[in-house]
Amino acid sequence: MLLFPQQRLSWIPVLWCLQVKYFKGSFQDPTLFFQVPMMNAVARELSRTFFAAAAAVDSSSNSAMLPALDDDVTGGVLSWRPQLVKFPHPSLQTSNLLGQVLSSFIFASLMFGFVTQMSNLVNEKSLGLRLALRNVGMLDSSYWVSWMMFDALITLVTSLLLVIFGIILQFSFFSKNDFGLLLLLFWLFSLAMTSFSYFLSVMIRKTQAAVYLGFCVFIVGWVFQTVIFVAKLPYSPAFYYSSSNRWGRVFFWVFNLFPWDPLTKGISDFNEATLSPSDPGLRWSQQYTYCSYQPDPSKQAPHNPTVEFRSYDCVYPMHQIYWNLVVQWVVYWALAAYLNNVVPNEVGTRSPVWFVFSPSYWRPRPADQVAAMHRVVQQEAAGKHLPPAADECPLEEDVAAEEDRMRATLLARTSAGNTEHLSSLPVFGGVAGAPRYAAELYGLRRVFRAPLVTCTPAGLNTCIRGQQARGPLRDFWAIRGTWLGIEEGQLFCLLGPNGAGKTTTINCL
Repeated sequence: MLLFPQQRLSWIPVLWCLQVKYFKGSFQDPTLFFQVPMMNAVARELSRTFFAAAAAVDSSSNSAMLPALDDDVTGGVLSWRPQLVKFPHPSLQTSNLLGQVLSSFIFASLMFGFVTQMSNLVNEKSLGLRLALRNVGMLDSSYWVSWMMFDALITLVTSLLLVIFGIILQFSFFSKNDFGLLLLLFWLFSLAMTSFSYFLSVMIRKTQAAVYLGFCVFIVGWVFQTVIFVAKLPYSPAFYYSSSNRWGRVFFWVFNLFPWDPLTKGISDFNEATLSPSDPGLRWSQQYTYCSYQPDPSKQAPHNPTVEFRSYDCVYPMHQIYWNLVVQWVVYWALAAYLNNVVPNEVGTRSPVWFVFSPSYWRPRPADQVAAMHRVVQQEAAGKHLPPAADECPLEEDVAAEEDRMRATLLARTSAGNTEHLSSLPVFGGVAGAPRYAAELYGLRRVFRAPLVTCTPAGLNTCIRGQQARGPLRDFWAIRGTWLGIEEGQLFCLLGPNGAGKTTTINCL
């Protein structure tokens, strides 16, 4: 409180209506636009009045109470130079909150394609469309490559729009960081998530289950992002280089098996590079050099923080994030194609786990076809994989004639040195004037094994051995042995009543 001796001040209250002022194309801060100038003017006039009154008082009688006056004040001139200076304090680190919100937004915007893609793949499988395409000759490689080309284009457009709209909205995260670095991070993450959706879709049979699983993956990814931003795990140098924690690096690489963790680390680095208004952001040329771990300040290379962003408390720079996402993209894609052959398909057929090492898978040879025919002859001679005698049904005349013709064809093809019959039989290689077969079936069989344990109609809790439930359960032979040949250039119809095995036969093909 200031005391003005021998002065009587009269205060006239004035009621001001404070509101946000729109001035020169922008909204003004009420504090800086009105309150600070008003307080400055009031303080200046009060000081001017005080010093003017003090100059008129007899100096001898009030010398103990008055301050020393300079020549400017005694002459009637008051020197007044106010300044607005911020109170010194450490800079507020808001990277955790901002980065977590931004990371969740970007992750959610890029995850819509993941959920829809996985549901589309499972829907194709549940409706039998994939099996139908395979039956008409489509290769598995063509199926996966065509889907990947389509998804790569869609994810590229999505990532491009995300970066462009971020720049239009003038977010420093998008405007200061390099356009190519942001686009490449979002696109590679989308590609990795696309391959991850292929991988998961192979093990799901219901479309609704795919949708639920997609939302579960989103929740898990959001939890992992929270752990990374709050606890700095596993990308903290103290955790990664810890000598007491033997599992630090194992935990680090386990986290990096999932695409959302490298994405979160990249977003965190981009956010750190644009935290304050003076931060320059990340440039394309800095993706190898900006991140390093050097706890000794004397060994840290000097740099201008307003020109170049560097972090000496950092592991896992941006170029490693890119390579990790590329590897995940390729590996999950390859796993999806592999499991698509190993996991039983819609009709229960599958390839052996070592099928990729079989030369016939990559390049079928005529010798492999001959070897398969020899196996059929050996099984017929040994009586293996044949239906029980009680299940044998009398064959119709035309069916029996077709079976005899195909048995003769099989015998002619597998007879060593016996070439006299080949000129009169249609073969794959093609004989002049003879028709060619598009498909040959030699004793095709399909059996559905009886379960060891089944449940009685009384309730699911009452489970007994299969042979005790309404009599013995037997294996069901959907196809008991089909012998036929389908010639090229002809329409072939498979007729029969319900349950005759028509669909199963086509599926086996």
